[in-house]
Amino acid sequence: MKTNIHIIALKVAFLIGFVVSSDSYADIWVVSSSNSNIVSLSKEQCQFIWLGELDAVDGYRVIVADQFTSSKVRTRFYWLVARMDQEELRAHWAKKVFTSGRFPPESVSDDFAVIEWVKKEKNRLGYIDSKSYIDGLKVLYVIKE
Repeated sequence: MKTNIHIIALKVAFLIGFVVSSDSYADIWVVSSSNSNIVSLSKEQCQFIWLGELDAVDGYRVIVADQFTSSKVRTRFYWLVARMDQEELRAHWAKKVFTSGRFPPESVSDDFAVIEWVKKEKNRLGYIDSKSYIDGLKVLYVIKE
């Protein structure tokens, strides 16, 4: 009887752990100020914009911000959008700077710094954890795990 209780307890603990761990990451939102001319973005547009291949959407020039390399949101963003880890991203930008003279996006410290940065000008873009959303932003693309 004790063995059955232990097995049931282990199964319950496993299921609780699975539910908690599968919900541990919030969505990542690509955002701009609420008065941005940009209506929405696709995953491909996000990839091309943040990798320096595209600098305008719907005829409007965009400027993007990155988060610091230590940011978990940054690591998840680049993996989910471009399937690149931080080393691959560094190599990409080293090559791009050398071959085309284009530089990586400006880096800011965290979600709240991104929010303040994008709100300063019309067509600035950034990415944040969806839990950090505040009024005054327009969500252009939702990245789900």
